[in-house]
Amino acid sequence: LVAKFRYGLHAFLSTKRDDWKPLDGVEATGWIRRWVGAEAYEVLWRRLFEYKFYEHTGNLSAAWIWSRIRRIGRSRYSLMQEKLGHLEGGSATLLDGMAADIRAHGGEIRLSTPVTRVRMEAGRVQGVETAQGFEAFDKVISTVPLPFVPRLMPDLPQDVLSRFAALKNIAVVCVIAKLRKPLTENFWLNVNDPD
Repeated sequence: LVAKFRYGLHAFLSTKRDDWKPLDGVEATGWIRRWVGAEAYEVLWRRLFEYKFYEHTGNLSAAWIWSRIRRIGRSRYSLMQEKLGHLEGGSATLLDGMAADIRAHGGEIRLSTPVTRVRMEAGRVQGVETAQGFEAFDKVISTVPLPFVPRLMPDLPQDVLSRFAALKNIAVVCVIAKLRKPLTENFWLNVNDPD
């Protein structure tokens, strides 16, 4: 009962906190353990961290996990009623809508055309290079994992390149199961059972 109370109190207080900065340098699992206690950490958190982050579990910022607790905690109409949802048709619905809007505004989408380099001169983007050649652009938006930025943008200042190169990236694999009927009435289900 004490563990449940501490867990609930931590979740509640996380929804009320607005400033993430003091948590940025705090290690996440220790922060969670101090708040919820050893029992709740073992039952509810340890496997979630280990299954998702493996050897990186001890190198996570409390600000990161706090932001997730806060977002989920604030996604409720009341203690017992969530207001989470999903897109009918999944991510394809969002991506198809974005693509249609881009094309409607005169944009072009080129699939299977990886950018090999973002060319820069005097600190300004000039354009991108692909297997088809160079194309001039005033601005570039990158969605590659941050540690790959130095490969694509080697003309960035050395101190900026060093900061990007120092970042560690963790790939995420998510299992999605399409079921004919709900497994539970909940939006999601965490599986913490070691077996």
